[in-house]
Amino acid sequence: MTWVQLTLLRSLLVVLWSVKDVVTDIEVRKVQEIKGSLYVSLPREWAKRFGIVKGSLVLLEASPDGILVVRPWRDEQVIDSSTELRKVSVIADQYLSRKLVSYYLLGFDVIEVRIRPEVGEVARKCIDEMLKLLPGLEIVEESKDAIVLQCFTDTGGSEVSKLIQRMINVVAKMLYSVLEYFETGRKECLEDILRRDYLVDRAYFLVVRGIRKALRSRANFDPLKLLDYRLLAMIIEQIGDLCKEFAKFALTRDYNELSSEAITRFRSVVDVLVSALRKCIQIYERCDVAELTKLISELSRVESELEKLSCLCCELANLLHRVEKLVGDALDLVPYRT
Repeated sequence: MTWVQLTLLRSLLVVLWSVKDVVTDIEVRKVQEIKGSLYVSLPREWAKRFGIVKGSLVLLEASPDGILVVRPWRDEQVIDSSTELRKVSVIADQYLSRKLVSYYLLGFDVIEVRIRPEVGEVARKCIDEMLKLLPGLEIVEESKDAIVLQCFTDTGGSEVSKLIQRMINVVAKMLYSVLEYFETGRKECLEDILRRDYLVDRAYFLVVRGIRKALRSRANFDPLKLLDYRLLAMIIEQIGDLCKEFAKFALTRDYNELSSEAITRFRSVVDVLVSALRKCIQIYERCDVAELTKLISELSRVESELEKLSCLCCELANLLHRVEKLVGDALDLVPYRT
């Protein structure tokens, strides 16, 4: 497992930790009626922990699915968060890449990198590579012993679904580029896949950063929904990685042309997979059980078709089979409500 994968796994654990209070410490309390109004008492330990006493203000957030969230009121919550920059200072060493990715994903706005003379050249090359990978990160100050980076992309929770849809569109083009390679034999198709994987990675980092900031802002975002979006983005990123690894493999092999009939049959499979991916967010938002059931049925037929197609091109059938499993995982995130 690479350090990037370890960092992303760690970020998922942080998200899970962030929402733990939402899904634990559940208890049943009886609703009381006093003079026509309904009341529920607050847990004593919770009130003590957050300094809630008679006359304190609390925030009530009601979600469409019937969840009522009670939060302690803090005066600073009315301050425009865009005027507050989260800053951190790090020392340039062999772990600089990991530090930059980690603090970027944690939502820090300004990262100061302190550089010792003996590692100056290596540190600057590392920073240049990270600037290409992490969207919105730019150098704002530079001296012989320090470089200050600032992120100018402020993605919030409301933008996450759009970013995921962008990731889906890029991954769809990668899958169709695989087909185009088998149809034409053009190595440029494989090189295009490698280039697009870079775009998927950038969007993925931006999604994680946006989710982290949304969780920290205490705005009216459902933390469990943000967690599902985080998992969906990870699944899409994994599909992009599968396409990338296939492209690297194909670049080292001789081209084997497929018949037009085989291409047509494989294309019909890709059409189903891409369609299911593009509908994921829509059916998640609507909890569309009918559409979900239809897509699951189509994926079942795709799996059967790929078994028949494996004799025509084992490598391509194997790739699409693994993609089909990941698409199924994405659909599993949709709440099954009737």
